[in-house]
Formats: sequence, structure tokens, C-alpha cells
Amino acid sequence: MTGTVVNGVSTRKVTTITEELCGVSFSNSMVSSLCGEWDQTVTAWNERDLEAYVYPFIQLDGINIKAREGGRVLSKCCRNR
Repeated sequence: MTGTVVNGVSTRKVTTITEELCGVSFSNSMVSSLCGEWDQTVTAWNERDLEAYVYPFIQLDGINIKAREGGRVLSKCCRNR
């Protein structure tokens, strides 16, 4: 429900959607209240210190192109050096 509001769906539309899908009705003020509670969680997530932890990931950047090699067209990955 909160995902629909985050994606720009009005609280009135969320009420209608929950009625149709779940048979449960939420008032517009209830939808706004629930989403307001998520605001603090989302803000805390967005403002967390990323340098406080070590993340075991490698980021790679490249683009796949089609290249002719030996009379055949092959998919090749190009990258910046």
C-alpha cells in the first residue's frame, strides 16, 4: 500500500485499490498516516553513513556491442581503462 503512494498514487486511489484487492477499506487519513510513518524510515535509510561499513561488492561498468570478428558477428563487452 505504501509503495503505491511512494510511486505517486493518490490516497483516494489506494483506498479504492485495497477495497478491490483485499476487501478491506482504509480511510484517506489512515493511508496518509501509515505513509507518514514510513517517511522517517526512508529518511533514515537515505541518510545512513555508507562509509561506516565495508560492502563486499565490486562495481563494473561496460557496454555490450556487436563486433565483426573472423567473418562472424559477436557480442563484445567494451570498458573504460
